[in-house]
Amino acid sequence: LASIAVPKQDTVAEQTVKGSKFIGSVARATSADDADAFIAAVRKVHYTANHNVFAYRIDTSDQAARSSDDGEPSGTAGLPVLRQIDRLGLAQIVLVVTRYFGGTKLGTGGLIRAYGDCAAEVLSQTPLETFVQVQEWIWQHTYDQTPEVTAMLHHQPVFVAHRSYDAAVSLTLWSATVDTDRIARAAHDAVRGSSKLEPTRIRWVPASKIQD
Repeated sequence: LASIAVPKQDTVAEQTVKGSKFIGSVARATSADDADAFIAAVRKVHYTANHNVFAYRIDTSDQAARSSDDGEPSGTAGLPVLRQIDRLGLAQIVLVVTRYFGGTKLGTGGLIRAYGDCAAEVLSQTPLETFVQVQEWIWQHTYDQTPEVTAMLHHQPVFVAHRSYDAAVSLTLWSATVDTDRIARAAHDAVRGSSKLEPTRIRWVPASKIQD
């Protein structure tokens, strides 16, 4: 299963470099809107700061990452923060580094180190949770098909997330996204096509749920 590590809770850490105060703030963000809202909230708290540099990554694609130097020299702030996020393989995360200027200029190298170090420090203090990507399915079958369905599920890499019983049995299943054709064929063969396994959506779920 494809996996990512995401923040379990908001975290704040602070460092001082040659009189400048750097404050790193981390939160989970499942969308760009979530990230933008958190950045706006940090800016509101630190409205007197000289810079509120940020980076975020929603998922593992290049299009899902963004960073901003917020007035610092190009490439000295946002990218060092994003590199720390990517170094740990994190996603669904937004990280803002706030700077209160202390009177001493740090230079290009000094800024890169200061922003990267602050990001690394707050990330080191952030509890993480592993999420895995799954294909979710709904399978409704008759009660007399239960033995065949149970046997199929036992022999396929499928996790039963939920069961409900009414006029028919309804199962919510999770599988690896790479196994979709295999799972669909196995379900068809198990009940000879008399009930259908329907894919619903691809989602990220806590790895602990799969292990349970």
